[in-house]
Amino acid sequence: MKRMNKRTLVMVSILGLMVLAIALPLTLGFLTSTPHALENQFSKPYVPPVIVEAFDGETKSAIQFKNNGNVSAYIRAALVIQVKAKVGDGGGILAYNPVSGTDFTLSSLGSDWFKKGDYYYYKYPVAPGNSTQVMFSQIKALKMPIKTVRGIDYYLNVDVAVQSIQSLPAAAVQQAWSVTVGTGAVLAPTP
Repeated sequence: MKRMNKRTLVMVSILGLMVLAIALPLTLGFLTSTPHALENQFSKPYVPPVIVEAFDGETKSAIQFKNNGNVSAYIRAALVIQVKAKVGDGGGILAYNPVSGTDFTLSSLGSDWFKKGDYYYYKYPVAPGNSTQVMFSQIKALKMPIKTVRGIDYYLNVDVAVQSIQSLPAAAVQQAWSVTVGTGAVLAPTP
């Protein structure tokens, strides 16, 4: 019986060493292996607006803006209307600020827009790939050139500048632009 116990003890010891010989490298391999790195699936939001308008040399028309970004955005725009003197083949030199009704006409502001300060704000967030409604259907010089003085022609120059901001969070929009985001995500001027 003693022999059997000694024999059993040797067998159990050998079996234990075999399990240890197999388990130890597997355990170390598992603990030191590096899994494949996880890639960030988030994309950075961007909201580059694009001006969409028609211009026939005298009249700007159908002025609206497209959201070329990847998230919804609010859009605002500013108009810089000037009279410039045409000098040579180059650009113009600022002559004076024109008077609406005397030098040019400006159609009424679109119903989905409001003016606050120097900016025109579109009331609704614009989804990626979509456009605003028309801001102004037409801005037109009353005559071209507006005037000629000592052989120098003066022309109407209309520049449209546009800005956008992602529509969420609403508090960031309100802080950046001093507007109110109301029910249904509709922008309104702050009092």
